[in-house]
Amino acid sequence: MAYIFTKKEFVNRLKDMGRHRTKYRNGCWGQVRDGDLWYFDCICMIKGLLWGWTGDLNKPNGGAIYASNWVPDINEEQMLDYVSNLSTDFSKIDIGEYLWMPGHCGIYIGDGFSIECTPKFGGGIEITTIPGHYVEGYYQRGWVKHGKLAFIDYSNPKKEEPKQDKPVDPPKTDDNEPKEEDSPVTPVEYEINENDGNTGEKDDVFSIIKQIIELIKKLFNKIFKR
Repeated sequence: MAYIFTKKEFVNRLKDMGRHRTKYRNGCWGQVRDGDLWYFDCICMIKGLLWGWTGDLNKPNGGAIYASNWVPDINEEQMLDYVSNLSTDFSKIDIGEYLWMPGHCGIYIGDGFSIECTPKFGGGIEITTIPGHYVEGYYQRGWVKHGKLAFIDYSNPKKEEPKQDKPVDPPKTDDNEPKEEDSPVTPVEYEINENDGNTGEKDDVFSIIKQIIELIKKLFNKIFKR
């Protein structure tokens, strides 16, 4: 079964319902009268919201569709079959949990407060307090049990770890650029090859020297024979 709301969304939507003009009427789950007066009872406040009520005056029943979202039309006692982790310990309770007492129900909205639709007090959707939490100006309710509705996601969102910025390389400046004296110098090795083609030039030089010497000898002989 897919969840309809997260616990935070559920509570915020219920608080928004309470900001509308509402009146208790048994069996009503979002019917409107007198322009903008919405009618609910205790369990139908919860079912109406789960069925899609948004308070839209342009839609039948404020947008709620009977028995939709896999939520059956049941009473407050039968709703306990769709509640897990039932407990009578109100020191450990999460927002959005279902609150129950014989013949009545509501939802815990946090900080010791509950929201309910009741014929008592103002006769509509009211904010009250849970056992052990007295606040002046609010009625305290004698809720007996609380637990998690099957239609609500009570998991806590994971906190994202802050992303660490990658170190930024410093901008290149003349001081950061490698200097010539810091650059390694690779010595160049020269290899002498006896057959590298230079022997022909040496032979030509010796040949010329020999020719010059021969000419000098011939001149010398001619001069001294006269």
